[in-house]
Amino acid sequence: MPARAWGFKSPLAHESTFDNETVTVSNFRFLRTYDLESVEEVQAALSVWRDDLEVIELASHDWMEDEFAGTTWQIHRPGQFTRDLKALQQPQGVLHFATTDNANLWGGFIDGAIESGLRTARNIKAGS
Repeated sequence: MPARAWGFKSPLAHESTFDNETVTVSNFRFLRTYDLESVEEVQAALSVWRDDLEVIELASHDWMEDEFAGTTWQIHRPGQFTRDLKALQQPQGVLHFATTDNANLWGGFIDGAIESGLRTARNIKAGS
């Protein structure tokens, strides 16, 4: 089965140029499903934002179907992060959550995981 992903407001996550060719790393999620093995479908989706780029080839990975990951990073809905962050950082009884998904900064990155781990460790040491 072809890898599937979701398109969202701006799929351009990172762009680099090598030997006069642009490599675009994109993340597609939310609005509709695209076949990430179809140059035509990805070209159509990309053209909404950048009609000056030509899709030549694709490489993709379906993290939702990955036997070890089984998911991607957490995606917050508008307002959800600012509304719920403090509650997500609170322990539930003796259970404390240290995760990049409840970091104050750099959620989804190793920096966020480190920040969250340090904060949680300090809270446990302080007895809260």
